Amino acid sequence: MRTGTWLFLTMVLAGGLLANGAYTITVEPGDSIQAAIDTAPEGAVVCMGEGVWEENLLITTNLTLRGQGPGRTVLRARETDRPVVWISPSPWRQLVEVSVEELTVTGARGSFDRSAILVEEDARATIVTCNISGNEWGVGLWGMARATLVNCTISQNSSYGIWILEDARATIINTDISQNECAIWLTHSAQVTISECTIADNSFTGIQLEASSRAAVTESSISGSEVGIWLVDSAEADISNCRIFGNSWYGVWIVASAKALISGSEVLENTDVGVSAEDVSRVRNVSSTISRNGVGLQVKGSADAVIMDCTISHSRGSGILLGDSAQCLIKENRVFKNEQYGVALLESPCFDSGVFSGHVSGSGNTIPSLGQDQANQLGGVCPSPGLDFLTTSEGGEADRR
Repeated sequence: MRTGTWLFLTMVLAGGLLANGAYTITVEPGDSIQAAIDTAPEGAVVCMGEGVWEENLLITTNLTLRGQGPGRTVLRARETDRPVVWISPSPWRQLVEVSVEELTVTGARGSFDRSAILVEEDARATIVTCNISGNEWGVGLWGMARATLVNCTISQNSSYGIWILEDARATIINTDISQNECAIWLTHSAQVTISECTIADNSFTGIQLEASSRAAVTESSISGSEVGIWLVDSAEADISNCRIFGNSWYGVWIVASAKALISGSEVLENTDVGVSAEDVSRVRNVSSTISRNGVGLQVKGSADAVIMDCTISHSRGSGILLGDSAQCLIKENRVFKNEQYGVALLESPCFDSGVFSGHVSGSGNTIPSLGQDQANQLGGVCPSPGLDFLTTSEGGEADRR
């Protein structure tokens, strides 16, 4: 390892100005990245050559850490129980802004903090074209931290791909998050915006929202987990123009007092249920396709649902299943070719057990019955004529409260 003095002289001789005026410091395998960071002027770019480094970095000043591309420049933890890259304001600086670019970051697996990249307190981070894999946790944010991730791969981390706590905020764009236990986990009042991402083959959940956390998910696919998107407590999600498919339990699972808006999305081929709202949760499904699931959409407990302008078809059970004291508005949907009923209450004579004590209203739905084209195999609605108003233009209600 070269000494700090030698590295500083190298920086003075080999450093230079980039086109944007930032000072650049080049380090090669064998050089200390931390020494370069510690001596770098404000706003410098620390350029890593091709190769492998084993270091744990603490960054407390504004700079850019840039490699030559994932797989070509690899940063591996020397001490496994510390973040590989730890971005934190120094005691005399309230805000720090750091960019991490074109790297593989790996090897954080200890008992203290197992994150490849940790962004804390009032730090700001931009993470671009990085491969974050082979850690316990991938990217972590807490406090008032802010981070933007663009064009990254976050995979094969044994617990969380990305975790966001307290009042932290993240924006995740065009990023693949796969083969973790949970791709993205939020709690407390954390918020995330997810767009154009592929979230696949995570062993438990794709996106998990707890406490009062919030998520906006657009133009993304979520597949191959036990639960695609899981909302608990008072979490909220706005899910638009997404494809949620091939999850082994639920596509979207909303429980406790959580809320979800699902619009313009496809919820397909989820083994148990496409969309499930339970407890006192609320869900609004608008202009979405819910097809080839076990049950298309179920509303149970005292949950409240609005289903409008959706296509709900080819379920192995019923298209829409309402139980307990649920409340549901069903309007202008197309519900067809489900192997049980199009719309059913979870009670006799539709099913062997259960008593429905909720409220159903709606109008203008297309729900083919036996003998009609694209019929639901056990009937359009059950009970009939109790729910027949759902297919009329004037509509009506069934109030069991």
